[in-house]
Amino acid sequence: MGDVWPRYCCVVLVRPAAPGPAPGTTATHESTAAPAHAEAEETAAVSLARLDQRIPEVYCEVRPATAAVKPGSIVCFGGKRELPDETPQACIARECEEELGWIPENVAASRVCELYVDGKLIAWFFRAIGPTDATPLKFEPGVVGRWVWPVKEPNMSGWHLAVLRAIYIDKTDRVDITLQVAH
Repeated sequence: MGDVWPRYCCVVLVRPAAPGPAPGTTATHESTAAPAHAEAEETAAVSLARLDQRIPEVYCEVRPATAAVKPGSIVCFGGKRELPDETPQACIARECEEELGWIPENVAASRVCELYVDGKLIAWFFRAIGPTDATPLKFEPGVVGRWVWPVKEPNMSGWHLAVLRAIYIDKTDRVDITLQVAH
């Protein structure tokens, strides 16, 4: 991964214990008795269920409707580095403290993905164990946090979903997004 520090740092907060299958899906092991033509009949819903099993449940921020950036979107927690020398880990700790009243204990060496937009490094994503259901959280005004299955969330940020797919499906540490320019 690159050496230049990004402007934004985000954290993928995963459940403290391994989750079971996504709501509405079946166990992850496949039946050996499936008919030979079953693969040809696979539907988009079944494909989505398989993705759900590979991308874990993630604790995300539901952006307030009044937010200046991505109102109403579901995003990973994090934000902008406030000082040029603020480390990414310090940024994540500060942002989580501000937004959740809680700091993940295990962010230090867990950078898992870089997000580039039009060739420019925008954000580093780290992975950490999220809060337990018993963890007292104190949200920033207007912020709501909740556990989500990202591929089932219609309001999931496309950029954040692309990062989660890269980490858990494509097994890569870089996402490149090109914005389309209107002519």
